[in-house]
Amino acid sequence: MNKQITILPSILAFDKTQTASLIKSFNDHQLNHFHYDIMDGIYVENVAFSKLEYLDHLLANNCLVNVHLMVNDPTKWIDQLIKYKPYAISFPFELVNSQSCLALLNKIKDSNIKAGIAIHPSFVLDDYKHLLKDVDYVTFMSVVPGKCGQAFLADTYTKLNDLIAFRESSNINFEIELDGGVNFDVIKNTLNQIDYYVSGSFVVKYVNNLDQFKLEINQIIK
Repeated sequence: MNKQITILPSILAFDKTQTASLIKSFNDHQLNHFHYDIMDGIYVENVAFSKLEYLDHLLANNCLVNVHLMVNDPTKWIDQLIKYKPYAISFPFELVNSQSCLALLNKIKDSNIKAGIAIHPSFVLDDYKHLLKDVDYVTFMSVVPGKCGQAFLADTYTKLNDLIAFRESSNINFEIELDGGVNFDVIKNTLNQIDYYVSGSFVVKYVNNLDQFKLEINQIIK
């Protein structure tokens, strides 16, 4: 039997004039676990939610929120975010040394928040596998981070298979959040391997027909 699929709508893809109503629409259809990208304009070119817009709104409406930091100073942002108590926080592992990375992961976990590292597509397993025993999850980027609507990178499957094989062979229990270019075909090709699928522009296309979107997902997992 296939496992249930958790879709995380990415509010980065929302029409900024309709964000509150879109959150309500997804919430009303039990799609209430959201992906929240913070961009500082330094780690990536764009700026997004640097003032934590709508984070209070999401949490006040009993939404689960996975925060993905795309920032040059993760320590500063993590200190700020743990006060909000989101469901999970991931950050770019390469910006700090291994000791500092472990300290940040523990700080997040000590606040009863899931702690993860974000993997840029330019990295391979050997670059970060030493950290995996200490994470709750991995945000695995399948596009170059920084903007919505990009196509799924073809070499993602190979890198993802390496990560999944390592998880199984090492008997390490961490979750995988796949972020970027996710559509029905990607879900079919990774069924039972991924814990969270982040969907931005793709799921937003169904915002007026979310029952149909959920039906399509249910057809995949049957």
